[in-house]
Amino acid sequence: MIVCRVRAAFLVLCACVLTPSVAVSQPGITLSPTAPAPTTLYTATTGTPQSFGWSFIPTVPVTVTALGHFDAGGDGLASGHQLGLFDPAGTALAVTSISAGTATPLVGDFRFVTLASSVTLAPGLRYTVAAYYTDQLDAVVDANPPPAPDLVVDTRIGSLIGKYEFPSPAFAFPSTFDSRVFVGANVLFAPVPEPSLLLLVVTPGLASWVVSKRGRRKNAEPDGVLSSGDF
Repeated sequence: MIVCRVRAAFLVLCACVLTPSVAVSQPGITLSPTAPAPTTLYTATTGTPQSFGWSFIPTVPVTVTALGHFDAGGDGLASGHQLGLFDPAGTALAVTSISAGTATPLVGDFRFVTLASSVTLAPGLRYTVAAYYTDQLDAVVDANPPPAPDLVVDTRIGSLIGKYEFPSPAFAFPSTFDSRVFVGANVLFAPVPEPSLLLLVVTPGLASWVVSKRGRRKNAEPDGVLSSGDF
């Protein structure tokens, strides 16, 4: 009977561990309530197209599943934009386009386009995400980088700094650094691994305990009755 109880407890434990938690993709940055108001100050103010974005350094491996753009008011983008993710050398790791309007899914204050192939970033290297602007129709947020409270940053990245390329006749890697973070383009990270992976650690130990108990029963109680020491 005690073996049945152990098996039942084991199945309950498995059910608890295997039940998936709600894993949510996380934007690289989100705006805090104290963030500056959206502005068109840095979006082609002179009528010359330019690329604006921000760079970051992952502290652990992270996977980018989508690129997006800030949608002030959540009522749709007024213009389409090219979006890009670049490695430290300025080589494009992913490039996509986002259309005007509301068709692209909204996640918080940003609309994201899912990449055809996700991109995993290595820790310790500086990557850049940027958008291309040919008009002043869509605003960005000219924010102070952490530790200022303007932005809420995914805990897996740090060392944020603004980047731009001006003039930029075509969409290009923004090579110039700026002390401000131009929040237009954004990245969407895959969720962290789910707790169900703990089963790989828990199961062997529990299985060993059950085997040990059954072995003790055979050696100590031939008639199949467990002694009080087994509890």
